[in-house]
Order: sequence, then C-alpha cells, then structure tokens
Amino acid sequence: MKLLKYVPQYQIDEKFRIRKFIMGLNPVIGGEVDVHNPTTMEWVVEKAIRQEQKLKAISAHKEEVRKKI
Repeated sequence: MKLLKYVPQYQIDEKFRIRKFIMGLNPVIGGEVDVHNPTTMEWVVEKAIRQEQKLKAISAHKEEVRKKI
C-alpha cells in the first residue's frame, strides 16, 4: 500500500500531519481530504504522489535542457 510508504504512521493523531504533507504537494487536493475516511485519504495520497512525480519529471527535464545550453 503506497500510503504506508509515504506516511508510515497512519494513525488517528497523525491524520492532520498527513493532510499537511498533502497540502505541501498540492493545496487543491489537500482541500479534498476527509481525515476520518481512510479510503479518501488513500485516494488523495495517490493523487499527491502522482503530482509529486509529475513535478520531479518537469524538474528533471528543465535540468537536462540547462545542461544542453
């Protein structure tokens, strides 16, 4: 489960930290978090992971372009 990879301490008292983590990646999807619904949390974390991967890919592409110049 990818949720455990990114947020290993998935407990009730940790849910707000998870939300803060997600908000840091993408504030729009952070607003969709229902901290009391594990299914929603997993969906939002999956979405945040995809957003993070997209940002890393863009960053890597920009770095390659800079090296060519």
